[in-house]
Amino acid sequence: REKIATAKLQLQRLVDLHGEHQAVREFRMQAAYYLKGIPRSAKTKAAVNMVDTQAEVDHIFDDFVEQTEERARERQAKA
Repeated sequence: REKIATAKLQLQRLVDLHGEHQAVREFRMQAAYYLKGIPRSAKTKAAVNMVDTQAEVDHIFDDFVEQTEERARERQAKA
């Protein structure tokens, strides 16, 4: 969750600095860094590389966090 929040903050700062179109294109290269080491993040990395707006990136990240937290809750329930 913290890595994703930091990624979203960086994207916002890039948008403020370069405008949305350029920022999202630049951020695509950096998104993999934030997702590295997080299980099941490959589809999220691929999805980020397919979108063109900050809102779409934020939505993808929000869905990823939700799914990751849901899996964690399921694991705890089984334990």
